[in-house]
Amino acid sequence: MSFDLKVSRAALGMAEFKKAVSSPLDSPVKIGYAFTCLMRGEESGFACAMMLDKKRRYIGTVCLKRHGEMSEEPLLSRIADALEANNASYFAVAHNHKPGILLPSQADFMTTELIRRRFLCESTVFLDHYIVAGDAWSTILSRKKCKKYRKLKDLL
Repeated sequence: MSFDLKVSRAALGMAEFKKAVSSPLDSPVKIGYAFTCLMRGEESGFACAMMLDKKRRYIGTVCLKRHGEMSEEPLLSRIADALEANNASYFAVAHNHKPGILLPSQADFMTTELIRRRFLCESTVFLDHYIVAGDAWSTILSRKKCKKYRKLKDLL
């Protein structure tokens, strides 16, 4: 029963995701909503990077980790390889927290700074680091712009 529920939530999330990325992802809210749809049904510990073209249209997603910890070097290399392969102009990263836990951890801040520094002088722009928890999300770099955490119901 729970397996069927997870499959249904994931299928619904993918349908919403496809709709969310059908127009440019030109604001933190649109990107947060797309990540929330994409990551619905994934377990805690999932992380990915979303790549965008010059017009901020969705190009693709690369999985950064599924379970457990990933050291910084493979993480940065995987992002760099995906950006180059897709000729991306922008990218954002996201990971799941347990539902209800949207506050970033110290590790989240450290990872964000690591990514920001690595891609600071590159032609591809690092937009933000998103935390997804159930049907809500928060952002690390744009927290002041967003003022409060967003939930899916705020966007619908």
